[in-house]
Amino acid sequence: MFRKTMLFCVFLLLMGMAASCADTDVLWPDSGTVSESTAAEPEPVLQTEKPLPTAPETESETASSPAPDLAAVRANPAVPSPEETELLYKYAAELWNLLHISTLEGIFDPALAVEEHFFPVRDYPTVESLLARFRESYTEALSQSLLTEMLDNQYRERDGKLYVTPADRGTDIRVGKSVLSAETVDDETVRVLRTVTVCDVYDIGSDFLWYPIGLSPQELMLVYEDGRWVFDSFTVADDLSVYDRGEGVRYAYGKEIAASFLQAEQKARPADYAGYGGGLFGRNITAFRENGDGSVTAEVEVYIWEDNRRTVVTAEYTAYRASDGTWTFAEPFILPETYLPVPIEK
Repeated sequence: MFRKTMLFCVFLLLMGMAASCADTDVLWPDSGTVSESTAAEPEPVLQTEKPLPTAPETESETASSPAPDLAAVRANPAVPSPEETELLYKYAAELWNLLHISTLEGIFDPALAVEEHFFPVRDYPTVESLLARFRESYTEALSQSLLTEMLDNQYRERDGKLYVTPADRGTDIRVGKSVLSAETVDDETVRVLRTVTVCDVYDIGSDFLWYPIGLSPQELMLVYEDGRWVFDSFTVADDLSVYDRGEGVRYAYGKEIAASFLQAEQKARPADYAGYGGGLFGRNITAFRENGDGSVTAEVEVYIWEDNRRTVVTAEYTAYRASDGTWTFAEPFILPETYLPVPIEK
């Protein structure tokens, strides 16, 4: 626990060089379709944002397509499309994570407190208003169960009003990106499989690298109840209990490749390796892809900060394992400046 805490502090100090393994982006497999229950379940994969070496896009400049209308998707009795299922999932996870990782925002006025340290909830002043929000994403049974759990912990009810005591529990820093796949069970039931990339960090003192160590599957059920699509089961978005029980896919070579990756970078940039980029450059392995010839392709995200904007590009490096456990990379390593139209001043 101490080591994890120290690693997380270092992680924050390095000017927000947020690893991909702290993101929880939802990506879809290549098929992007809702399959019938008799079809083979798609293999979870992580997709790269774009190929290398095309000109990078900044987060502020990246255009997004119009999202489907949430209310219309919920009420439509037709089985949701992959895009619509993702929208329903994100809306449900937004509130679930807020309740399980942090707390709802309160009005922290001592004059309004009950039991000394419970304060009125700002956006959901009554229990009924919060239940109404629950019912937009969860079944009635799950909504009532969630409310009971809340009132036993960080929340209190007084005369129908809702009170909260602040408590941030944080996230599991091992959680990486996730992939959603959907399987139609019947006209009113969709099985949603969320596969989370589980990460670890390889630390050599002067630098560190996040890398995947496995995949953790989480099954959710989306049902059509009382004229709307809602979840009748859900998990905290960073719950890795399934993986901790020994289930899921585990990468035995993750640490070996991470170590060899850092060593290869040291050779590529020996002059300025110890702290190169000054916080302007960072990279992390986000996924592994096993090839038929025994090699493994590491998908790497590279982050570059310039004028308070983060540029994200992706690269792939194929590695071959030697008998001594080291991995040799087939592709040359690219200097950070190569990713930008104009080199960064260090």
